[in-house]
Amino acid sequence: MTTRIILVRHGETEWNDQSRVQGHSDIPMNAKGIRQAELAAIALRDELVAAVLTSDLGRAMETGRIIAEQHQAPLSTHPGIRERCWGVWEGLTMAEIARVDPERHAALRRGEWVTPHGAESWRAMKQRILKTIGTFADKHPGKTIVVATHGGTIKAFVSAFLGVRRTGRGSMRISNGGISVVLRRADHWTLETYNSTAHLTDTPESSEPSGKRLIEAAF
Repeated sequence: MTTRIILVRHGETEWNDQSRVQGHSDIPMNAKGIRQAELAAIALRDELVAAVLTSDLGRAMETGRIIAEQHQAPLSTHPGIRERCWGVWEGLTMAEIARVDPERHAALRRGEWVTPHGAESWRAMKQRILKTIGTFADKHPGKTIVVATHGGTIKAFVSAFLGVRRTGRGSMRISNGGISVVLRRADHWTLETYNSTAHLTDTPESSEPSGKRLIEAAF
């Protein structure tokens, strides 16, 4: 029996647009982000979605609500699929981080896992996400479910079951409104699709600063 898990990253926020680290900061989607969520819902219109799970941060909840309403599917929230807490880096741009924490900023640019003061550890993040998504999948065996969540959450989840120890600079980037698909058979996870963005045709990506690319490449 195969359970299909569709992972959707929330739409863009003003902090995404400004290349600011969000983490647990509860920043709402902007107009472009809402449209990205709507386009993700349209892309999933032919799916038989049994249930939708979101994180308890507003940008993910709103993305999940848009998808759930289309399918008239039950919607639930859980803090276990929140974005990573980035501690003292939250609210800062990459340029600001380079000034106040140059050593960790340099390590991040090299693709290393960094933990600023007050940030969540990689191990804790991976464990909570695997547990939360696994429990949700267990409740809907053989069904298609949607998890509306965050870029870091999706990358941590995928890299955890693939056994990837670190992402490397830019190697696991995921876009706002991007769709990924994971299959679960018993205790085996299979990545079917990663960061599909073909549905985002009327919200073209602008020329992005390196800070935004770096944030999207990091957990």
